[in-house]
Amino acid sequence: MNIRRTINMLSIVGAGLTVGATFMPGTANSAAPSFGAWSASSGAITGCPSGYSCTNLVTGDGFRQAQVSDSAGNSFVWTVVTDTGASGNPPGSSGAVPFSDENFVVTSNSGVTGVADKQSISDSSNGQFDSTVSVLTGFAAPTGGTSSVQINQSLAKDTGLATAFNTSFAMTVNLNSTGVQTGRSMNIDQVTNLNSTTDKQVFAIRGRSGTFLTSTASSSLTLGAGTSTSSVTWNTGDDVMLTWVGQGLTLGGLGASQFGFEGITNNTSASTASTFSQANTGPTTAPFKWPTADGNNDFGAAPVY
Repeated sequence: MNIRRTINMLSIVGAGLTVGATFMPGTANSAAPSFGAWSASSGAITGCPSGYSCTNLVTGDGFRQAQVSDSAGNSFVWTVVTDTGASGNPPGSSGAVPFSDENFVVTSNSGVTGVADKQSISDSSNGQFDSTVSVLTGFAAPTGGTSSVQINQSLAKDTGLATAFNTSFAMTVNLNSTGVQTGRSMNIDQVTNLNSTTDKQVFAIRGRSGTFLTSTASSSLTLGAGTSTSSVTWNTGDDVMLTWVGQGLTLGGLGASQFGFEGITNNTSASTASTFSQANTGPTTAPFKWPTADGNNDFGAAPVY
């Protein structure tokens, strides 16, 4: 990985850590231009998002900045950066370049502000390493008619191999018109293969608060089995964190070892429940339970071991 990629990666990660405090998004009122509407040939970048016209502002080897406009009068400054001399397509498509960073900054959209930025790295110099970071706010707000900030990050190495790992982070923060947080959704997931595709550790965190806890009545999760159970109840608007980890190992002639842990905490009421097992990893087999088993989808589908 060259120094240019490293500097850009650090800069966007830094932006992702502070974006909720530095940008005041407005209500989205038009579709954001799409990422990935470009290609590179020997460092020259061309292309234009569907439904928009593009006028070059600054171009160079591995760099392009253009004015992007639609028929409704919405306009953006679009910047794409890749390696000098690069030839190829955007991330996620055949023949993708190993590094790219593209962003849209609104210049005219009925008073709406915001930024859409996406950076991707794919490096095969020491195994296959892939990283993607995106930040969406203001005009690019992912929840439509509400003000929000969304940050997504994924990091994977040698997917499918015995030494593979895959980790992802996704956060959406809803804000009111004055920038005060009204809700938060956070997902953290990690899968690590422990020198085998079957010996592995899987880890998941689900955090929900405010507008992301949408149950119309009190909801609860009971963990444990038999006479050893504990429960946590939550209401619309509370702040709740759900955590699960499962691990399995093959021990040769000694057989196999596995364990699972699950815990839930309502930070609003200060109540907590947890369970642990060496009989299975969970998260849907007793003594574990995922909220969807009770018809509650506040935390989404259960992770898969």
